[in-house]
Amino acid sequence: MTTELDRLIRRAIPSTFQDEGDGNYATRDEGDVGEETPGQYDMELARETCKLINADPSLPVRATWETIDEWTTIYIRRDEPADSHHRKEN
Repeated sequence: MTTELDRLIRRAIPSTFQDEGDGNYATRDEGDVGEETPGQYDMELARETCKLINADPSLPVRATWETIDEWTTIYIRRDEPADSHHRKEN
């Protein structure tokens, strides 16, 4: 991602989510480590952050999120036009 885009994304990501590299931001601040369950607040932040990022047509990225055990992770991926895949020539 570009530096400008990185700054815009970083501003949108809640401060409790740490940059894990490659467009991944994770937290377990509200997760229960012993029970290995995600925190409700972490999930709400992830859901709202993804909605905010995906609603901005000027950002050429797509945001998704998931939970694994106590971790909640936001994934930022560059959007690719549907016809951007290389086609084999016969």
